[in-house]
Amino acid sequence: MDQFISIISSPIFTSIIFVIKTIFILFSLILIVVIIILLVKTTWLRFRYFEDYTELIVSRPYGAKVKFRKMESISKKMESNDERDYKLGVIEAEEFLKEVLEKMGYKGSMLKDMLDQVDEKVMPSIRKVKEAQSIRNMIIHNPDYHLTQDQAKNIVKIYEQALNELEAL
Repeated sequence: MDQFISIISSPIFTSIIFVIKTIFILFSLILIVVIIILLVKTTWLRFRYFEDYTELIVSRPYGAKVKFRKMESISKKMESNDERDYKLGVIEAEEFLKEVLEKMGYKGSMLKDMLDQVDEKVMPSIRKVKEAQSIRNMIIHNPDYHLTQDQAKNIVKIYEQALNELEAL
């Protein structure tokens, strides 16, 4: 036992233990820095904490501000006196609906493919959306197609109704 105590208390053993402690402390600090970097770079921290607190403070879902901005932009285009703005507003409204359906997990490269997968119980206005989508296709494929402001507003209202049914707005 005395021999063991003398080995442990020897200066060589103490210096070896000091070096090992220093190495482990440095290794721990490096790991802490890596963990902090990974938390900042990934979205886990945002999903885990920030979204909940943001929703609590603002009293609306996280990311809703972007959705409202898109709809405001489309509404401004509908108030314009330029037919190109109406057409652009209709196209943007359809793209917004397509984005929402993609986020909900519907597959397809075109909105028509996604709409074929949607049940009428999920989106009761699906027939109106398909009609609006056919008008949007005419706008895209026929540059001479004339669209009135009332038609454009009705089409955007159909898309807006569909987005409300999907609880995206």
